[in-house]
Amino acid sequence: MILGSELSGIVEAIGPEVSGFKLGDEVYGATNEQFSGAYAEYALPLARMMALKPKTLNFVKAASVPIVAITAWQMLFDYAHATAG
Repeated sequence: MILGSELSGIVEAIGPEVSGFKLGDEVYGATNEQFSGAYAEYALPLARMMALKPKTLNFVKAASVPIVAITAWQMLFDYAHATAG
């Protein structure tokens, strides 16, 4: 088993049913439902768990965002029920 859940990098290949990405895109996200495989030299994430990397973030900063951001979102909106205003 290869550890690692969050990643960022450059798209090297695309599966036949994947849309929204092209070769050379800079991306970030989480690997899969098992949150494993990101520490490999080449990772195979689920496309639905990836997004285009913001240009304002370098690869290291982008790779540190996904799980932390969703955890903060869940705490604010799912548990604390934060609302506008």
